[in-house]
Amino acid sequence: HRFKADESYQVGRGPHLKKDMGPIESYLSIEEVIRVARLSGADAIHPGYGLLSESPEFAEACAQAGITFIGPKPDTMRRLGNKVAARNLAIEVGVPVVP
Repeated sequence: HRFKADESYQVGRGPHLKKDMGPIESYLSIEEVIRVARLSGADAIHPGYGLLSESPEFAEACAQAGITFIGPKPDTMRRLGNKVAARNLAIEVGVPVVP
């Protein structure tokens, strides 16, 4: 995808790190993704599917950095991302659930 983009940034490598990260570690690093978002001047992040898109910690880090997280709020992820918590919430608000 980077070959079709107007700009690209390297995540997980560079003099700011004590040791370069591998590809998986790089894209799971909240600090690195926020760093590159700031470097690029991004005002929003669409995290895609899976991985950081399901991380309330990532959504909170975006908010703290002044970057809009395109997705659910951290509290929503915590309450509905966990099936037991989602079921308990449904019961709490009177939604019928299968026993």
